[in-house]
Amino acid sequence: IDGFEEMQIFLRGINPEIFEEVMLSGLVLNAVKISLAEHIALTREYLKPVDSWAEIDVFVEKKPKYATEEYWDFAREMARTDKEFYVRYSVIAFMSNFLDTEHLHDVFAALRSLGNDAYYVKMAAAWLYAEAAVNFYDKTIAELAKPDIDPWTRRKAYQKMLESYR
Repeated sequence: IDGFEEMQIFLRGINPEIFEEVMLSGLVLNAVKISLAEHIALTREYLKPVDSWAEIDVFVEKKPKYATEEYWDFAREMARTDKEFYVRYSVIAFMSNFLDTEHLHDVFAALRSLGNDAYYVKMAAAWLYAEAAVNFYDKTIAELAKPDIDPWTRRKAYQKMLESYR
């Protein structure tokens, strides 16, 4: 696959009912040399058949090219949808590429404003809080103490922190 058009054809050709084909298409999408705008457009297509946390968690990569304002805006857009795995994508993208001093306040604000109460979204949020505590412990604990944090997510975040070796 050599570019945007070929990747579009490839994505249209996968069987969305086959987990491995969806997973492979995400891995191939991340390997193709295309512009940020093209990658975001194709990510929209990739997310349509996704119905597993694994298809998100393997797809979202930590790379400097994904830590841009364009990807931040795209992740925020996905966070505002009502689709569980679109929202999980945004939370994992926040965690992978925006969990830094510059974005921490905005990441926490984005998590507080999530309107999706689905299990895999809440698990991703708890995971993000546990990861945030590694480098931003005091700020993360203060964030989790806020009354508008979902109690289940808070407890799961604390559990993940306690079970972490970091």
